[in-house]
Amino acid sequence: MIAYIQADRLAEHTARRATHSWKLPFLLHIMQQSHLHQELPVHRQAQTGFTLIEVMIVAAVVAILAAIAIPSYDRAMRKTRRADAQAALVNMQLLQEKWRTNNSTYSSDATQVGAPASTTTVYKYYTFSVPTATASTFTVQAASIAGMGQQNDTQSGTSCATLTVDQSGTRSPANCW
Repeated sequence: MIAYIQADRLAEHTARRATHSWKLPFLLHIMQQSHLHQELPVHRQAQTGFTLIEVMIVAAVVAILAAIAIPSYDRAMRKTRRADAQAALVNMQLLQEKWRTNNSTYSSDATQVGAPASTTTVYKYYTFSVPTATASTFTVQAASIAGMGQQNDTQSGTSCATLTVDQSGTRSPANCW
């Protein structure tokens, strides 16, 4: 619109100053054919996209959140896997007590008391065993499998890589239960 108005003003100005009659029609013809006669948009479209600074700020925020979230997630997963080992130990303790009520001794063979043939826990991060069993005592142990990440499992500074429970219900390490 502005360009159209400017083109008309230029044409009028030129017409007033024209000394020769042949110049006016010629100039009007050129101006009508030119792009100046067309209406141009008054406002330009807003640019879209992100600046480099905005992208870097978002990247920094994501990095900070990841630095906090990933260790928390790992810690929660280790505690969940530890709970799987604790459940396997409590189950073995119950099976040992059931075996002893029918027999005069505890058994060192986990499958003999009714445990599954597999010595790994459900999620396969720990192996369980009966390292000691006598007529009046037993110890059931769950040890983390090497390379599965549970060796780094700690609770209040105590390693929870190996958990045990005995016939009296004593659980060790105590911080991990």
